[in-house]
Amino acid sequence: MTILSPNQAAPADYYQILFRTVFAEVKARYAHLVDDDVHHWLTNFPSITTDAQRLIARILIRKGPYLRVERLQYEDVCNEQDALI
Repeated sequence: MTILSPNQAAPADYYQILFRTVFAEVKARYAHLVDDDVHHWLTNFPSITTDAQRLIARILIRKGPYLRVERLQYEDVCNEQDALI
């Protein structure tokens, strides 16, 4: 895992790898504590498209309760519309 310094731009896959790592750790250590829906989500996250993984990671780190689809534009996500499907 890359450790970023202040003012250093994150590599394109930084958040994707971070979330995959966290989800794998949660699944490995705490699978007995999560319900079936969460377990299914944690299990299937690695199999969705790269763009979808990156977009989910970006959405989860955003502030605020609302998202505007037209504002979901990230350099590391090639096709936001396909990732949303």
